[in-house]
Amino acid sequence: MAKEGEKLVILFDQIDLFIGSAQGNGADSDKKSILRKEIIVQMTNAQKENCSIIVIATTDQPWNLENDLLNLMKTKI
Repeated sequence: MAKEGEKLVILFDQIDLFIGSAQGNGADSDKKSILRKEIIVQMTNAQKENCSIIVIATTDQPWNLENDLLNLMKTKI
């Protein structure tokens, strides 16, 4: 994480490839589910603490992303 008072930019390129969708099956899906939940928890905590973090995520399948994750993104293009 960024030191106090510093800004941090995180880029997730093709985020849907490594966190998958909420409807996936199998062991690979379990790992992606854990990662997806952790990203949501960390982003929620960063917003509560008013951190200077900018998260940029790209995807060509936004309909496969979990609504909780999409709701954390302030701007969608």
